[in-house]
Amino acid sequence: AIAPEVPQAPQSLQMDRVKAFDWYHTVEQLAVAGKITAMSRELAIQAMCVAQESLSDGGWRVSLRVPSETLAQAAIQERLAKAMTLEGWPVELSVSIGEVTDCAARRMEATALAKLREAETSIWSDPALSALKESFGGVIVPGTLKGS
Repeated sequence: AIAPEVPQAPQSLQMDRVKAFDWYHTVEQLAVAGKITAMSRELAIQAMCVAQESLSDGGWRVSLRVPSETLAQAAIQERLAKAMTLEGWPVELSVSIGEVTDCAARRMEATALAKLREAETSIWSDPALSALKESFGGVIVPGTLKGS
């Protein structure tokens, strides 16, 4: 029997498969692109990758740990694996429940916070804004700047 052809990841999502499969980077890109949604997205971004193994067929066996039984449901794992395979990342998932100390959601939140802090620093140090504040007695209330 001829095995079905596995689609290749779009160029923007491809990584050097000879190196390590980067679970967090792949999940973040798929989530931001809307390629994984609902509970499968939540599983992907809240899971900690505890082990991964390259398979001879070009796929990956990935062991994940999640903080709740809800995310460990077999149906959710199957939807995530199917979505990732359709995007060119064939995976076999195994999920356990336990403490999660690192996950894509935390990394994405940290990145967003760093960008916000960088924007705040840029705004606070802008000479034009300083001149406007001085001329009109204006104030920027700390914590009121929001990222998009």
